[in-house]
Amino acid sequence: MTGANFLIAAVIASALAGCALLGRGEMASVESENPLTHTPIEFSGEPTDFPSAKDQTRCTDAGGMVSQGGLLGGWSCVVPYADAGMACTDADQCLGACYADDNADQPPMGEVGATGTCQPNDSPFGCHGRIVDGTLQGVLCVD
Repeated sequence: MTGANFLIAAVIASALAGCALLGRGEMASVESENPLTHTPIEFSGEPTDFPSAKDQTRCTDAGGMVSQGGLLGGWSCVVPYADAGMACTDADQCLGACYADDNADQPPMGEVGATGTCQPNDSPFGCHGRIVDGTLQGVLCVD
């Protein structure tokens, strides 16, 4: 296997492993270890419909920001997590995911000792290195 093929295989494997961390499931799993809570704001209607004034008000009242994102340009309410930016070594310590710090000197992928910070908000979009049990699991990009 060439170096390029290995890299592609590693990225795909990391993406598949990371898929289990995406979505609403990660918020439910932290309640046992993290005393903070997070309630996502869902808009009525289709994701591509511009949110109603009532939905926009619910979003901003919850501290969120109405945002359009992703390949389909869907509308959502992006709400900050209460523990955003706190140090972590696993998603169990956060309301969202544990993201690798971009500028940190991290051990190689798969080796123990990686640290990060808790996800800033509940937007699923972007490219982020995820840390699970102190190990960098690779970078997952969602658009």
